Amino acid sequence: MTACTSIQLLLRFTAQLMIATCPGILTCKAALADPVPFFAQSHESGALNPVEALDLMLSTPDLYVVDTREKRYIDQTFTGAVNIPWNEMEKRYDEIPAGRTVLLHCGLGWVSPKAYAILHEHRPDLKHLYYIDGTPLYEPYNQRFKPSSNQKH
Repeated sequence: MTACTSIQLLLRFTAQLMIATCPGILTCKAALADPVPFFAQSHESGALNPVEALDLMLSTPDLYVVDTREKRYIDQTFTGAVNIPWNEMEKRYDEIPAGRTVLLHCGLGWVSPKAYAILHEHRPDLKHLYYIDGTPLYEPYNQRFKPSSNQKH
């Protein structure tokens, strides 16, 4: 394990711990007032680091999350995410609803930028389009939105 990998793991663990113990710690006042414009102004390229993406997810009620991996590579994902693999995006981009904030993710941040480029080119109507640049923080989000044990499946 390299020093860089160790630091990345430590930062990821620290972020997850901070979010788990105090979910509002990452939400700034501007994002609280109106989260989508705040992120749109701050991230014109569409790339969000995992902590910023989690913050967007927790503060955007009508978020549309797309897992851009092929099914065979999915070991975990976000609760409620739709699977549209990046290599099918050119055929299926019309499945993504207009007028919603869209967040793309994969396992490490390698294929979601490809899906972002396709959507950015073919769907200019998606004004709030982002992708997670890095390994998503599944646990803090899924813990917050896990189905209750008495819900019917």
